[in-house]
Amino acid sequence: MAKKGRSCESCGMMMLDRADFALQSINSRYCRYCVDKDGMLQTPQERKERLTKFLMEDERLSEDVAEKKAVEQMRKMPAWKGKI
Repeated sequence: MAKKGRSCESCGMMMLDRADFALQSINSRYCRYCVDKDGMLQTPQERKERLTKFLMEDERLSEDVAEKKAVEQMRKMPAWKGKI
């Protein structure tokens, strides 16, 4: 049987285990990668920079292409609608 999870409202990552959630709180709407050490959501600029870097490494995209893809993805996420 597959695990049930929830998607991070900031980046879309599927959170399946307690460790995936911000501050390991299964009530969090965000994953551990989208918050600071206090559990606060990163700024839109910080999230965009980190997502761009991730896409460059994970998908081997150029910085320009990765940044465009990051912005497109963020615009679809509940945490960033109307903010980016």
